[in-house]
Amino acid sequence: MQTLDRRRIPVQLGILLTFFCIPFWYRMSYAAPARHPLYAYGFLITLPVLWTIFTWILAGFPGAKSLVRDRLRLLWVILLVALFCWMYVSVNWSFINRVRDLPEVAQSASLQFLLVVSWAIVVVCASPPPRAIVFVLIMSGVFHAIIGGLQVAEQGSLGLKFLHEFQLNPAVSGVSIIQSGDVRWLRPYGLQSHPNVFAGALLMSLMACVAGIIHPNRRIRWLSTGAFLLILWVFLLTFSRGAWLGFIAGCVALLPMLLRTPLKQTAARWGLATAIVLSILAGGGFITIYKDYLISRAQVGSSTEMRSVADRIVFTDFALRAASSSSQNTLIGIGAGNFPWRSSYYLVGTNYDLRGNNVHQIWLTVFVELGAVGFLMFSLGTMLGLEGGLRQFKRDGAVERALFIAIIVALGVIGLVDHYPVTMVQFQLAWWGLLGAAMCPVMQKSPQQNG
Repeated sequence: MQTLDRRRIPVQLGILLTFFCIPFWYRMSYAAPARHPLYAYGFLITLPVLWTIFTWILAGFPGAKSLVRDRLRLLWVILLVALFCWMYVSVNWSFINRVRDLPEVAQSASLQFLLVVSWAIVVVCASPPPRAIVFVLIMSGVFHAIIGGLQVAEQGSLGLKFLHEFQLNPAVSGVSIIQSGDVRWLRPYGLQSHPNVFAGALLMSLMACVAGIIHPNRRIRWLSTGAFLLILWVFLLTFSRGAWLGFIAGCVALLPMLLRTPLKQTAARWGLATAIVLSILAGGGFITIYKDYLISRAQVGSSTEMRSVADRIVFTDFALRAASSSSQNTLIGIGAGNFPWRSSYYLVGTNYDLRGNNVHQIWLTVFVELGAVGFLMFSLGTMLGLEGGLRQFKRDGAVERALFIAIIVALGVIGLVDHYPVTMVQFQLAWWGLLGAAMCPVMQKSPQQNG
């Protein structure tokens, strides 16, 4: 068990602020342009990340001694550091560096991951109480769900330029919409770059609400249920099929763990049953109101959906070609962050109206860019994190740890059809940060300090 330590307070505030900022796309005025090695450091979320890292250093690395004594957590950290090193040295063989002398591409991806790894190490050493992280995720979800809901009601942006809201007009090409007949219906963006990404952020908050839904306190249960329904409605409005599927998978993963928690209490069971019934009613209302858009979304033959599916097929084919084009590519990959550039070169020989982009599959993204070596390190790091989280969960039965594990499962399923869990800094922080928080031991009150 770790002991309470006042040195951790500013560190933990930074961690909580980082989790709160995950749904923000916001780029600072000093942000470096695309392709710059420090591009990722221009997002708003990097401010609390850097605060967390520097305050941890100034505080004397609290929790580091406990980390060293825990073989599993230590091995997890070593794997993450090794993965960063592999990404950084991939500059030497990266595709775009060979054809156009642009080492900045791989440097940018690896330095982004350096920020993530450094922060994740702090989290696994000095994470705030899991309950505090859950509370922040819920508050963040409510805030952004209100914004997303208002965007749908307005069918346009809300004028939140000071929060760097995107200019949203369903009549403009490039804005994500669902078309039913002649109607172009705007999907909510919140303060993110795309409705699918927004849905991923809402999913984390949605699942976090479960901790409050099964809380012994009646008021907390009802407040959490209200927050859950609000976030759920806007989550459905995103029409993100990948996020919907991820949510279902996360719930399936969560259920057996819930059976080992205070769910045995009558109040907890009633709270969960009430939330399930209300969710079904909300889902039925959503289907009734938006059935035309659901039908349009389900019809692959529609122009909008056909383009979405076709793009994924094209980039998946390019990724498979790139990964299998040589034994070197299969083993060590084409370089961190290089696939969008590699795909753009493939596009030159086609008549597709496309630009280079990531393949919408996180496992294939990791394999094609980092090869079998990097894929193995990424997979082992994820599995060790899940194992460490389950180990701590078995020790204290904290439902919050179960939620963190379930969220990772949900993001992993989303990653079967989308790339942002491993390409966007906000979700890289969520992925590795939640694993670190799940593994970090519970802190107990004690007059002693733990190094």
